[in-house]
Amino acid sequence: MASQVAGRLIAEYEEVESGKRNDRPELAAAARSGRAAPRRAAQTARAASYANTVLPYIEAAQRAGASSIRLVAEALTARGIRPPSGGEVWHATQVRRILQSREASDGTPQAGR
Repeated sequence: MASQVAGRLIAEYEEVESGKRNDRPELAAAARSGRAAPRRAAQTARAASYANTVLPYIEAAQRAGASSIRLVAEALTARGIRPPSGGEVWHATQVRRILQSREASDGTPQAGR
């Protein structure tokens, strides 16, 4: 009995890994119909717009002496700037991602690297 269950689990895993099976059929259907690309493009545009809005505050915090991404996150929180998640507190990862998006778009090196 246990070996049959293990065999089924291994077979399902192999199907998912090989691409023969998609565990999220609604996403696969959206991709096939072409609906996913416009949504992704709109999401990317919103993220870029938000990053461009926040970047001056990040740069100001760095000029003011925030020497780490964590300190930049604390400065943004103290200034009352809402993070992209809509929460109240900025985290270093959020700042890092915005800096990485800037680096990817214009080749500007990320601070602290």
